[in-house]
Amino acid sequence: VHVAAHLVNALNFSVHYSEEFLALNAASFHGEDPRKLLFATVPGLTGVIMVLVLFLMSTASTYAIRVSNYDIFSYTHNLFFVFYLLLMLHVSGGVLKYQTNLKEHPPGCFNPNATVQRDGEEVVSLEYSSSEHNRPSVPGGSVELGPAIQNNFIQVCTEEPKFQAHFPETWLWISGPLCLYCAERLYRYIQSSNKPVTITAVISHPCNVLEIRMMKEGFKARPGQYVILHCPSVSSLESHPFTLTLRNCAFTKVT
Repeated sequence: VHVAAHLVNALNFSVHYSEEFLALNAASFHGEDPRKLLFATVPGLTGVIMVLVLFLMSTASTYAIRVSNYDIFSYTHNLFFVFYLLLMLHVSGGVLKYQTNLKEHPPGCFNPNATVQRDGEEVVSLEYSSSEHNRPSVPGGSVELGPAIQNNFIQVCTEEPKFQAHFPETWLWISGPLCLYCAERLYRYIQSSNKPVTITAVISHPCNVLEIRMMKEGFKARPGQYVILHCPSVSSLESHPFTLTLRNCAFTKVT
């Protein structure tokens, strides 16, 4: 739904381009190719790549692919880091804006200095009361404010609208979890490279149960814990969690 809404917005920016509020237009001119907004801008390009990354992660996480080729699942699942980095860049294009001078230019206010060109003639548009004496007079192209405006029934603009891009806040929600994840991976790396693990025996049991007996100096295991086994010679990124059972003070069994 989010992606479909952006596709509709890109088309609307191109087809309904307006010169009234230039700061709010994502398109540069009327009829601009919407594909330029999707592939030649930071929000558009990062959004497209994020959709592709999320599609790969979702499809590779299905049971059929995990069983047939676990490597595909493992490698594509690590793309989540790329996804979050792109998400932080996605909002840095400044497409979303808000008005900074609502007090001086409230929505729907009348600007007495503004004119609209229509068929080569200057036309002044103004809302007025149904009473005849409240209608504004426009002699010679000038606008005289009637009683309705003077009595603040119609708000008059004191300045042109000003818009400013929203300050990106996505990093506030993503940087914390990413830092925790990186800290956990660093701690895992330090723990694994601190002292080597010696495998003493590998036993295959019925029902596809594999027992690996290993020994590591200074490691204290308790029943119910799990370890993450990583074999660099097999894969540089793959790692698998295994539960621990206590055999004695020096040996542990991984099932």
